[in-house]
Amino acid sequence: MKKVIYSVFLALALYFLISFLLNISPPKERMDLNFDLSLPFYNATGKAKSVTLKSHFKNVGYDTLVINRISGNMLKVYLNGELVYKFGDLTANIWNKVFKIELKNLKEENELIIEIFGIYDVGLANIPFLTNYKIATRYVIYKEFFKEKFVYISIGISLISAIVSWIFGSSIKDRNLKISYLSFGIFLLFTALHLSHFSVRETMFNPNFYLMFLKIISLATYSSIVFYIYAVEVYKRNFFVSKWIVYVFVPILFLVSMSYDFVFYVKITQISNIIMIFFLIYAAIRVFYLKVEWLYFSSVFSAISVIHTIILLFYPSVRELLTGYAFSASAISVIIMISRDFKRVILEHSLLIEEVLTDPLTGAYNRKIIDKLRPGGYFILIDLNDFKELNDRYGHEYGDRVLKDFSKIVVENLPKKDYFIRLGGDEFAIITYFENPKGLVEKIRLQMKRKINLDFSYGISRYSQFERAYKKADEKLYKMKRQKSLKYKNKM
Repeated sequence: MKKVIYSVFLALALYFLISFLLNISPPKERMDLNFDLSLPFYNATGKAKSVTLKSHFKNVGYDTLVINRISGNMLKVYLNGELVYKFGDLTANIWNKVFKIELKNLKEENELIIEIFGIYDVGLANIPFLTNYKIATRYVIYKEFFKEKFVYISIGISLISAIVSWIFGSSIKDRNLKISYLSFGIFLLFTALHLSHFSVRETMFNPNFYLMFLKIISLATYSSIVFYIYAVEVYKRNFFVSKWIVYVFVPILFLVSMSYDFVFYVKITQISNIIMIFFLIYAAIRVFYLKVEWLYFSSVFSAISVIHTIILLFYPSVRELLTGYAFSASAISVIIMISRDFKRVILEHSLLIEEVLTDPLTGAYNRKIIDKLRPGGYFILIDLNDFKELNDRYGHEYGDRVLKDFSKIVVENLPKKDYFIRLGGDEFAIITYFENPKGLVEKIRLQMKRKINLDFSYGISRYSQFERAYKKADEKLYKMKRQKSLKYKNKM
């Protein structure tokens, strides 16, 4: 419960912080323009429309016009009857751009006309103002980063996250986890497509192509929610519980794809956007219900941000878009999930490999590790003296305990980068990078004599290739055994 409250609180805090940064007040050194049309205004009927705003102002030393949050496709600015600025065409996207327009040849009394054309919607959310060029430049650079530039950052984050999600999903064996991350990747790809609608473009070539582009964006946006919910449920429950949402979205997707003009497209998307609000809330509920903790924060923040964006369509006084930030939060959350799951998969894989390569009795590596070792260091071959007699006299249980005790002594004295291997029975090997291998093995031998009253023989050779190193070490080991045997006979 604490994580839920913390995530909601953090999402709300970030929402208000970003809203504050995006809606920072214009500079104090400015002059707001008065127009014959009250601001803000917004009209979306799907029909092409042009709105003209006219203002008169005195020359007070301000030479730069700043316009923010235009809905439409083309902007024209006239100063004293002369066209001084034009941006966009019938199919451009200008609604996420901040305009800085330098006004030259100002008179004592001036007339300013702003003409906004929209092929399916038209509006202006903020009051244009005049200021000097230097102040306008600082203000526009600040606004552009948090608005226009961050859209491209968000697209990049979403695309990279999609690729990482696909790579991770295709590399793991767990079928449900694989499907989940492949679905997250599709969700992130669709969000990148959705975000491309907010990027500034001077043209989309022709109205038919522009309408097709808008339909593709809408289809990607609505489908992304389905894939998100699908990925979340498969991730936690291993199957898609909310299949019914497909039956809701299929008719919507069909109607959007069949939109034959902007009027029909606007009517359909206005309804579908309202439906989308409920599914965003439902997606957040599913995340919390299924306890996908890494998505708590992004789910709440995304729901708030997209609801904020949809409200913007009806109430243009809600001025700035947060969609890019919302999808960036979702993409980053998925990346965090991937990194956590990747770490878990790697750990499980390492444990599995460790289990395959480890001798269950002694904890030493088994012979399978040999193929994975790089050349270098020293090879020490060890054979316990009189171990067979101990087994025959005291039983295998006692012999197993001796092997365990011996292995414990070796591991306690062996540097971490060295390898301790059980070759079979009472035959062991050490591959060490210690500069004095004889000193190392004699230290182990001394402790073994003292602690378990057992001795061993050994042979040392340079390690480059196993068979060759084993042969040389084995010769030295048996030479040592013969010498011990001769000493024992002489004592007798």
